[in-house]
Amino acid sequence: MTFIALLVMAAIVLMGLALYFSGQSAVTAAKQLDAKGDRAGSIALLAREIHDHPENVAARRLLADLLERDGRHEEALEHATEILFSLTPSELDEGAREFDPHDIVNAGLQCARIASHLNKMQEAFLALERCRAAATKLDRVSRAAFLRVHSQAAESCGDSSTAIELYRELESIMPLDATEHLLFGKLLTRMQQWEESIAHLKIAREATHNDPAVARLLAQAHTNAGDHHEAWAIYKPLFAERPNFDRIILVKEYVTTLDQVGNIAGAIDVIEQVIRYPEAGPELQAELICMIGDMLEKSEKPEEARREWRRALVHLPNYAPACRRLGIRPKPTNTAELIQYVRGLSEENFSKLFEKILVDWGYTIERVIAFDRDSMDLAVKRPEESKMLRKLVRIKRWENQVGKFPLEDLRIDVVEQRYDGGVYIVVSQFSAEAMIDARRAGNIELFAGAELVDLVARIELPHD
Repeated sequence: MTFIALLVMAAIVLMGLALYFSGQSAVTAAKQLDAKGDRAGSIALLAREIHDHPENVAARRLLADLLERDGRHEEALEHATEILFSLTPSELDEGAREFDPHDIVNAGLQCARIASHLNKMQEAFLALERCRAAATKLDRVSRAAFLRVHSQAAESCGDSSTAIELYRELESIMPLDATEHLLFGKLLTRMQQWEESIAHLKIAREATHNDPAVARLLAQAHTNAGDHHEAWAIYKPLFAERPNFDRIILVKEYVTTLDQVGNIAGAIDVIEQVIRYPEAGPELQAELICMIGDMLEKSEKPEEARREWRRALVHLPNYAPACRRLGIRPKPTNTAELIQYVRGLSEENFSKLFEKILVDWGYTIERVIAFDRDSMDLAVKRPEESKMLRKLVRIKRWENQVGKFPLEDLRIDVVEQRYDGGVYIVVSQFSAEAMIDARRAGNIELFAGAELVDLVARIELPHD
C-alpha cells in the first residue's frame, strides 16, 4: 500500500473520530447548558448538531427528551420517531446494521410515551409494534415491562386480539399480578372467551378480597358461560351485603340468575323488596314488575302475569313493554311519537281525538264547521271569568313548523264570524314570529305538539 493511500486512510479515520467526539461534545455541552437552566440554549445547540449531523442518535435522543420536558410534544415525537425508524430499518434494507435491542425498545417506549401524552394511541401502539421483535431479546424482567405497556396500548386502540396475545406472552414468562389478572379477565370477557376469563377473574377476586366490582364481573362471566348456579353463589352474598343503591344496580342481573336456576319465588321476593326502596324510581319499578309478569307467564300462569303487567302500569302508566304485553297501544311521550300517532289516524279518529281534548279542556262543542283528512274547524264555547265565550278552533295535522300567515287567516275568520277568540292547534310547532303575532292579537291561543303530549296522557286515545 502506497504512502499516499495510508495518508488518505488515516485522514478518514481521524475525520470519523473528530465527528464522533464533536457529536459527543455537543451532547455534553447541551447537558451542561440544561443543568444551568438554559434549556432553550441546550435545545438550540442540539438542533444545530442534528442539522449538521442527522445521524447523531445521541443528540437526537437528548433533544427529544428536552423537548418533551419543555412541553413541545409534537416536535419531541417527530425526533423520537426518527430515532426509532433509524434503529429498526426495513427488512428490505440488505446488510442493515443490527442495533442493541435495549436501544430499540427504549426508543419505542419513548415514542409511545410521547404519543400517549398527545392522545395518539394508534401511533403509540404502532411504535411498540415496531420494536416487538427486539423485545424478545431482552431479559425476562425488561421484556415483561415492555409487554405490560404494549398490551395496554393495544387495548386502548381496540386491538383486543393483539392485546390477548401479549397478555398470554407475558403470562408465559412471568406470573401475572392481581391487576393484570383483572385487566386480562375483563379483556377476555369483552371477547366472549368466558372460560378463560373466569379463571383470571377468580384469581383477581381472591387477590382483591372479594371486591364487589370484581365479584360482579365474575358473576357476569359465569352467567354468560351458562354457569347460572355459580353466578347465583356470587350474587346472593353480594346482593345481601350491599346498600340499597348498589342493590338497585345489581337487581336485574340477580333476578335473571334466580329465574335461570328456577328460583322464581326467590326472584319475586327480591323484586318486591327492591321496588319498595325510595331510590327505585317508577321506571325501574315498572320494569321489575313486568319481569315478574314474564316469569309467571313462563310458569303458565297467564292471569297472574296480566295482573302484574297491569300493576306495572300503575307505577308508570305508559310503560311500553307492559302495554305491548297487554295489547295496549302506548300513549305518545314526546312530539315525535305524537306526530307518528296522529299521522296514522283515520279522519274519524283524528276528529275523535281532538274532540276529546277539547272536552277535557272544558269546552262544549257546538258544531263541526269544516273537516277533512288534514284539518278541522269547530265552534266551541266555555265559561271564562263569569262569561260564556265562543271560540273558533282550527286544528291542523301539519308536521312542519307553522308560520304567522295561517294565524292571520284564523284571526280574520274570528273577526268576520264574530267569535270571542280563536284557538290554533298543531301537532308540530309554531315559529317564533307566529307566537309573537298571537300575543299581539290578544285573542288567539296556540297549542303545539309539546303541550299536547301532556294532555293526551289524560284521555283514552282512539286507535285505528
